[in-house]
Amino acid sequence: MLAAGGTNRLKWNIAVSKTMRNVVAGYIQPLSGSRTLC
Repeated sequence: MLAAGGTNRLKWNIAVSKTMRNVVAGYIQPLSGSRTLC
C-alpha cells in the first residue's frame, strides 16, 4: 500500500513538474523576443 502510494505520488509529482515546466516555457518563449532570460 505505502509503496504503491509512494510510486503514484512520485509519478504525480513528475507529471506536475513537467506540466509546470511546459506552462513556464509557454510564458517565457513569447517574452524571449523582447526580454532576455538566463
